[in-house]
Amino acid sequence: MKNRFSDYPAWVIFIYYIGVIAFLILFIHPFFLLISFSIGILYSALLNGMKKLLMQMAIALPTVVFLAIITPFLNNRGLTPILYVNSRAIMLESVLYGASTGIMIISVIIWFNCFHKTLGNDKFLYLFGKRFPVTALTVTMIFRFIPYFNSKLSEITSAQRILGISTTDGKLSDRLRNGGHILLALISISLEGSIETADSMMARGFGISKKKSGQRDYYSPKSIVLLVMIIIFLIIFFAVYIRGTFSFYYFPRLKGIEIGIKEITLFSLYGLYLIIPIIIMIVDSVYWRIRMGALD
Repeated sequence: MKNRFSDYPAWVIFIYYIGVIAFLILFIHPFFLLISFSIGILYSALLNGMKKLLMQMAIALPTVVFLAIITPFLNNRGLTPILYVNSRAIMLESVLYGASTGIMIISVIIWFNCFHKTLGNDKFLYLFGKRFPVTALTVTMIFRFIPYFNSKLSEITSAQRILGISTTDGKLSDRLRNGGHILLALISISLEGSIETADSMMARGFGISKKKSGQRDYYSPKSIVLLVMIIIFLIIFFAVYIRGTFSFYYFPRLKGIEIGIKEITLFSLYGLYLIIPIIIMIVDSVYWRIRMGALD
């Protein structure tokens, strides 16, 4: 499915993701974290495919487990011991706090990846290029650098493998030496690309005059409706946070989790807010399938 959410105006997308990241950090309630993590994984799978999702999960799960294991040794707060290691009590609260921290970190990374996929460099430059041209350009170049670095690494590795140079076969010393050759070639190509980019920017007059963006946003009625919906959601969640309705704490003892009509309603609203891009993708896909079926 095509990411139709990226077709909306840049400010609509940016405000939506600001709300996603902000409340992901502010709400430490386990249910909020799990909802954000689950929907983020689903959205990332739709944007990047199952292969990328499996790679993300291969990193996410060990990270959560690692933080759940290491946190009790760094933070001994809590009142519920679950086991003892060398006469040191491992507290349940510390384990759960470490696991929730891991879920939060992974969720932020996943949503930032979705943000980059949705907003794109052109829209990001449109938002910030006029007021902060150097900063905006630097950020977009950083976003581009990682995929560019990976693609060049694949090209160099493939070319070196044809010449019999591999980092997976042979003695350890040979593999280290071959890896060093590949790394030097990659650095050389990256530096050469940076110089060419700087010369091209200078030739095109970067920094001489006031920057103008080729990107233009047009607010259709559905864009305005979506923006109003997002703002209403943000006001509701901000009011909930200010009132402390879903305040949660791990120390010194876990706060009891209450589940009632109010809690279920707010959890549902939070999930509905996060799932907005997925709904747009599904509705657009169904619409075009119906149109194509009607044409046939």
